[in-house]
Amino acid sequence: MGPASKRLCVIVTRARGQLEPLARRIEELGLEVECCPLIELEPVGPRSIGVEGYDWVVVTSPFGARELLRRADGTGAQLDAATAPLCEVSSTG
Repeated sequence: MGPASKRLCVIVTRARGQLEPLARRIEELGLEVECCPLIELEPVGPRSIGVEGYDWVVVTSPFGARELLRRADGTGAQLDAATAPLCEVSSTG
């Protein structure tokens, strides 16, 4: 058995649809990349989401934000002062 490689290996565990840009960038930096998607993202719950009556809507990922906008009131409309006049929207991802 020979000496261990001095080249670092980074394991990217994002969902399949999200891992390529990060893996490519890591390789550009000269590191070895192993792609190992550990999660799958898929919409769940109702087809439409009404936000009226809430003070805040918080999403924790870009996927969650896209799904919220796509399903807001079943119209896919932008979530803004016209569609949710008393609701603040925050993202943490």
